[in-house]
Amino acid sequence: MHCIEFFAGVSRIASKFAEKYASQAFDTDRSPSHDLTQPYGILLGLWSIWNLQAGGLAHFGLVCKSYCWINSGTHKRSIAFPMGRSSLEYVKDGTNLALSTAPFHAIL
Repeated sequence: MHCIEFFAGVSRIASKFAEKYASQAFDTDRSPSHDLTQPYGILLGLWSIWNLQAGGLAHFGLVCKSYCWINSGTHKRSIAFPMGRSSLEYVKDGTNLALSTAPFHAIL
């Protein structure tokens, strides 16, 4: 495996890699088994990471509006308040996705 794109959405990165290399787009829109908040999704994600070749690309596309500075007035994330405004569903989703990818970053 040369490329794994987590939270792929339309999988632009994985699809470009797939033109020449083995790649995988990992997203719940593609398969319910890709849910990284569930044990089976974490195991499948870890299996994918373990099969990534040395020098391969692992891309994690989190919920952009939950972290980008231009939306900081709404999500309220900061160094002092990293969880942000958790009453907003997209902020909660962004936090859960970021936390569920921590084991993957530790392996890489």
